[in-house]
Amino acid sequence: EFSHIAVPKVHTLETNFRSHSGILSLASSITDIIEHFFPYSFDKLAKEVGMLPGPKPILVQSADVGDLAVLMRGNKRDKSSIEFGAHQVIIVYSKESKESLPTDLQDAIVLTIFEAKGLEFDDVLLYNFFKDSFISEEWRIIASYVNIKGGIDSDCQSHSLKFDECKHKSLNSELKHLYTAVTRAKCNLWIYDSDEVKRRPMFEYWHKNDLARMVNIDQFSWKNEDVLFSKLSSSEQWQKQGNYFLQKKCWGPAMKCYNKSGDEHMELVAKAHYCFQQAKQEQVQREKSKEHFMDAAVTFLKCDQKLHKVQYISNAAICLQKAKRYK
Repeated sequence: EFSHIAVPKVHTLETNFRSHSGILSLASSITDIIEHFFPYSFDKLAKEVGMLPGPKPILVQSADVGDLAVLMRGNKRDKSSIEFGAHQVIIVYSKESKESLPTDLQDAIVLTIFEAKGLEFDDVLLYNFFKDSFISEEWRIIASYVNIKGGIDSDCQSHSLKFDECKHKSLNSELKHLYTAVTRAKCNLWIYDSDEVKRRPMFEYWHKNDLARMVNIDQFSWKNEDVLFSKLSSSEQWQKQGNYFLQKKCWGPAMKCYNKSGDEHMELVAKAHYCFQQAKQEQVQREKSKEHFMDAAVTFLKCDQKLHKVQYISNAAICLQKAKRYK
């Protein structure tokens, strides 16, 4: 009956209009490893090609977070804090990683890999991915992969680990998380890690294949290169980015953006939704959840005082009901 209907040809989109070739090449190197060790875990597609060339991702050689702060300040080393822009983000492994972030970096928009999925930013700093990764010895398998491909030195080879598909399945998910993190960047990607042992196989793999640039604070020339990461944004840019996060229901980052733009009302709206989100996530701990629902209710009522909307009152009522604070 349907024999006359032609099956349409499937076209694979190979051109990436978001990230440049520098970032895409590093990302492809991750999928190459996944394809080698876990060939049936994902659909193999043609490698993406960037529309434009771009700078190689930067690997911070020092494991000292103080050196990272100096590098990120660039020629503004006299500043007490690092000035992050509206389109710059720090991506961390988990919620716990976010909570333990050094003070120097807390002024930035900070997202976990899970929170950053589906989003995009001009500049990304991937912070302590390997240190906070729940696997450890498995990263040494990367050295064995490089050994198979050739071009590995005897020192790195001695640190390799033989792959066992049954024992090392967790490497698959961690590589996919790593791929998600690095592909959030459109322009500049920085990778810093304080665990020199766990980061070593991937850092050497990228460096020896000329996929990334290793930066050492001792060799860095402040005269030739101005500010590599730290950038300033206008109030309008912060406002626009706040709207972007609000649309994506990323309430915490939206709150920070509106604070920097000076929009107190929208900051309050984002805060109310953020408290509501936190309450739902804490429902296992009932008392803590009730506190968050109460905070959300109070904040929604404050929103209503500034801009009367039925939705704010309705949301406040839902929060009070969930907090068991009603008659």
